Amino acid sequence: MPKGNKQAEAANNKKLAEQKEAAVLRAVELYESLARLNPKKPPGYRTVCKMVEGELERETGAKIKLCHNTVRARSNGKLSPTRDNGVLRVFLRCSLPYRIQPGKGVDVARRREDCD
Repeated sequence: MPKGNKQAEAANNKKLAEQKEAAVLRAVELYESLARLNPKKPPGYRTVCKMVEGELERETGAKIKLCHNTVRARSNGKLSPTRDNGVLRVFLRCSLPYRIQPGKGVDVARRREDCD
């Protein structure tokens, strides 16, 4: 496969992932607004996903499938995997006060220099 096709495919996959992430956020906002209107019986997550899928198909013509479990998790405060990995990376890099050395354990005498 030529190199240009791989780059184009990667760019297309990134664009689709961004569209799907935006659709999930839109579904979460719609669910929360509908749940505020009727707090005793909020709509189902599958119903909200179908509504957002239909809206997106009418607007863009593209079919984007949403998972109701993803919408449920995000409405309960779970981060997307990319944001979660970014938070974890920052935590591991800067909030651990000591450097862990392979085979030697934790070196408590030396602090990480790159996080001061």
